Amino acid sequence: MWKEEEVVWPWPWAQTPQGVRNGDLPPQALPLAAKLQTHHVHSQEQSPLFRLSPEIREYIYRMVLQTECHPAKPYPPGAHIFRPSLTGRLHADTALLRTCWSIYLEAWALPSMLTTLIIHQGSAHDRPRYTKRKRFGRPGEHERLHLRPGKRFFHLQAWQLLLVQRVEMRFQQISLEGGGMENWIRHINGARQQANETVQHLALTDADAGLKEFVDRNLSTTGIRELVVRMNRCDWWTWTFDPRNAKADLAEAAAHSQALRLEKPPSPLSVVGHEANALPLFSHDFAFKLELETFAQKAAQLGRIIDLAKHWEFQPGDNSTHQQPLLWDGQVGVESWTSCNSECRWQVDNTRVEERTIKFVPGGTGGRRMTN
Repeated sequence: MWKEEEVVWPWPWAQTPQGVRNGDLPPQALPLAAKLQTHHVHSQEQSPLFRLSPEIREYIYRMVLQTECHPAKPYPPGAHIFRPSLTGRLHADTALLRTCWSIYLEAWALPSMLTTLIIHQGSAHDRPRYTKRKRFGRPGEHERLHLRPGKRFFHLQAWQLLLVQRVEMRFQQISLEGGGMENWIRHINGARQQANETVQHLALTDADAGLKEFVDRNLSTTGIRELVVRMNRCDWWTWTFDPRNAKADLAEAAAHSQALRLEKPPSPLSVVGHEANALPLFSHDFAFKLELETFAQKAAQLGRIIDLAKHWEFQPGDNSTHQQPLLWDGQVGVESWTSCNSECRWQVDNTRVEERTIKFVPGGTGGRRMTN
């Protein structure tokens, strides 16, 4: 069974350290949009927004409702969790959905679709932190703790879980190579199947005949479009080893044993098979991404891993709905930034952090050289 403290749903459910008992959970229900389908909603033809094409309106909705780093709650640059793509707490502003029914009906699903489900099994100091009053401390005395949200999949409404399109899993290498990714894929698949059964049951037990069509059209056709597996600079087996030793007095075999290395993960497409009448886990355009981070002094070691990964192929499994293997898309993302803290004695004056991203997509180029 998954551990509740390892799941983060950044918005709109508050990140709190307190757990929630099953008896405290609200009853399952379909989204309000399901009921509004049968009610008269003003078309808002005089609104400048609705004079735009549906495609432009959706672009605006996505830009406004996307989950982003909260500008008023930034992470300090010295925090381990800080990086250029994660500068603060995750947040989504949904005020737009409360302006009128017409906007709500067009955009109600986007906050859930645009929010990443984040699973933490990486280094504890890579998690957000919260402030909690000390249990036996003096009045007003608090302590800083790593985020333990106390959220499980079934704390969401079933329809919210079905709209998830992006999952990020953060692992220490021992967890990743010990089957962590496969275990979580199975958990998520099982949760989605249960969620689908729940919304189908709610639609059939309601007197409104249009609910079944709403569920089939909006909730039972989506799949996860992207899975990200991330390792930070302290998640590697050998993250504390001094890279300068490889150039000094270590034997070649010993130096190699201390270098960063990564086994090819199993194919996400082969972890769970597709059974008859089951909800597909991944969408037809599913992509698998690796985000790997290390210290600047080990950038060359990380580069060798990326060069090997360019040739990896992730094949569909038995009974998979996917026909093509996932291959490298021909690009490598590069990020670097300076940490304010020295995390290893051998860092000396260089606290730069290097990150490389590699993505695998259906019909990718693989290890073949890109040509213009």
